[in-house]
Amino acid sequence: MRETATYFVPRRGIYYTPALVDSADQTFPKDLLPFIPQKAKDDWKSAGRCLAFNLLSASGFHVARAVEACLESYYGLFSGRKGETLHSWYDYIKSLKQIAEKKPTPCPLEKTLIELDQMREDYRNPIVHPRVVLSEGDARMLFANGESLIIAMAQELAEAAKGVQPTFALVGGKDAGDGGGKAG
Repeated sequence: MRETATYFVPRRGIYYTPALVDSADQTFPKDLLPFIPQKAKDDWKSAGRCLAFNLLSASGFHVARAVEACLESYYGLFSGRKGETLHSWYDYIKSLKQIAEKKPTPCPLEKTLIELDQMREDYRNPIVHPRVVLSEGDARMLFANGESLIIAMAQELAEAAKGVQPTFALVGGKDAGDGGGKAG
């Protein structure tokens, strides 16, 4: 026992430490797991583990990789070019915006594209530079944003698989006052 490494890992916010360390990918709704690529799940587990052990910049890096893995699938579905990879997030987002302008069915949601571009500008591009070091607050915000984006893309992928165009709704479907239930 004297030579055994023992660690105390404090709780990060509301996250249960063993779940962050061993199964962060269980944060995603079970019905969406088939629409999240395995490499995204693997990076998400690494992001959770790094967050738990206070490896904050590493956590952010793995969050960005997990989101990008989903972005590749998302792009593949809406572009009709499954397996094609582009050079950068900017290229994916630009191409997806061009697709969305044509309003095909299914179509990537503008809300998701805006959030992807915001994550690209605020986090993904800066964290690849070695002089950028994430604080715990930054890492937790990125973790939450990444979770939200992965869920949003997986929902759109799931709906597209059913042949349904998703709309953003807070509670149970169409809002009587919005002229047909389309998100604004």
